[in-house]
Amino acid sequence: MAKLTKADILKGKNQVHTQYFEKLDGELDLRPLTEGEWAEIEATRASAGKVSGKPVFDKKGNIDRAATEKALEVEIDTKQTQLLDFEAKAMAVAFALSIDEQWTIDEVKQLRPVGVVEEIAEFVFNISGVSEEAIEQVRSFRKK
Repeated sequence: MAKLTKADILKGKNQVHTQYFEKLDGELDLRPLTEGEWAEIEATRASAGKVSGKPVFDKKGNIDRAATEKALEVEIDTKQTQLLDFEAKAMAVAFALSIDEQWTIDEVKQLRPVGVVEEIAEFVFNISGVSEEAIEQVRSFRKK
């Protein structure tokens, strides 16, 4: 097993994948997301929900998880959830396309036909190791 250097680790960002997209009738060069970019994307997705409440403590001063869960209120705006999910996908595409020139989220939102941003984002998540399937596996593992 070879010891990785800082340069080895950071060059993963520069791995360019060329992929044909039927909806665009052409190929795009895309790079994987960095850890920081993925964190921004996840934060964008998560910002649609609001949780309010305070932790409940037992007699020993420890958090009573069951009582705390019952005391929390979760508010989810489904419209905002949809908009922020699309924003997160557009952000992923903008990051992945920004190889030789910078792409903005607004430029990505102008892509046509409808559905192409989601298709590109899915490919970007896959090459980054954060596909929707992988995310769901992590979420289901946490529930166990």
